[in-house]
Amino acid sequence: MNDILHNPHLRKDPFAVPQGYFEQLHANLASRLPLAQAEPQKARIVPLTGWQRVRPWLSAAAVVALMAITTHTLRSRVAADAQYVTTGIIAMNSETAESDAVYDYLMLNSNSIYEEYDDAN
Repeated sequence: MNDILHNPHLRKDPFAVPQGYFEQLHANLASRLPLAQAEPQKARIVPLTGWQRVRPWLSAAAVVALMAITTHTLRSRVAADAQYVTTGIIAMNSETAESDAVYDYLMLNSNSIYEEYDDAN
């Protein structure tokens, strides 16, 4: 292991930059690029058709309509679910009220029912 750590050939950097490389780098890169055209091309003006003018507005209107339909659908579902839950609660309350009325009429509670059952046996 010590042979590897103290070997002078392994400590020498094998990579070197040629003399004057960075001074000539800009000139080398510039020589490889294509020459700039003598005359720049004129931009072509392409007129928009009626459809191309209207399309962004129609897209925005479609998004707004989709949002309105989604909101209306979700609100109606929430309202229907709330109505269903309210109806269920009212039905449960009416059943509880009916059973309470029966127990009041019979003047029974759970203890007296068990007492009567034990007395019968």
